[in-house]
Amino acid sequence: PTIQSCPMKPFTSRLSGLAALCMTALLLWRALSSPLGASLHWDGAGYYFYLPATFIYDDLVLEDRSWFEAMREKYDLSGTLYQVHAMTDRPGHVNQYSSGVAILIAPAFFVAHALAKPLGCEADGFSPIYQYSVSIWSLALAVLGIFMLRRMLLRFFTDGITAWVLVLLIACTNYLVQIPGTLVSPHNYLLLLFAIYLTAVHDWHATSQRKHFYIAVACGAIAGLIRPTELTWFFILPF
Repeated sequence: PTIQSCPMKPFTSRLSGLAALCMTALLLWRALSSPLGASLHWDGAGYYFYLPATFIYDDLVLEDRSWFEAMREKYDLSGTLYQVHAMTDRPGHVNQYSSGVAILIAPAFFVAHALAKPLGCEADGFSPIYQYSVSIWSLALAVLGIFMLRRMLLRFFTDGITAWVLVLLIACTNYLVQIPGTLVSPHNYLLLLFAIYLTAVHDWHATSQRKHFYIAVACGAIAGLIRPTELTWFFILPF
C-alpha cells in the first residue's frame, strides 16, 4: 500500500517553526539554570565510563579499580562507585550501563582530550573541560532532537497540529525534568534517534532508497546499545 503523508514544507510551516524555537528557548533556559558541567555525575559517569577507560587508562574491564575510584572522589562524581560490579569468575568489573551513550558523546570526549593539555587542563578524562564539552554537545543534540521531531511530524500532520504536539510533549510532560536536568541520560539521545528513525522508516517505504534503510538500522542499533529494550524498534521497520 502507498504511504499516505502530508507534504512536508519545513520552510513554510511557520507555526511549528515558531513552536520549535520557543521550546528550544525553554530547553536552554532550563538547562542553563543548573550547573552545566555536572553531566558526568552519578548515572552519567557510568554511561561515560567506556571512553576514558578505553582511550586513557586502557582498562575497559576495570581490573584496576583505583583510577575510577580516584576520579569519583576527586570530582565528587557519586556517593559510591555503584556503577560497576566485581566479576566473580575472573579479575575485573562489569559496567551496569551499556555503551550506546558513550558512542554518541565520543566526539565531545575527543575534542576535550585534544584541548585539555594545550589549555592547561588535566587530561584525566573527568576534569571540567571534559564535563563542559560533553554537556554542550549533549545540549546541542537535545536541540537537534526538537527540530528532527518537528521534521518527522510534518510528514504526517499539518503545521498547526505539529506545533501543538511539540508544545504538549516538551512543556507538558516530564521532558523538562529528564532531559535538560540530566543531559547525559538516555532520554535525550533516544528522543533524537527515534525521530530520525521514524523519518527514515517512512522515507524508505515511500521511496525504496537504501540510504534511508541504512539510517534506520543504524539508529535502531545505537538505540539498542543505549537500552536493549529499544531493539523492539525494529518491528516498526518491516511493518
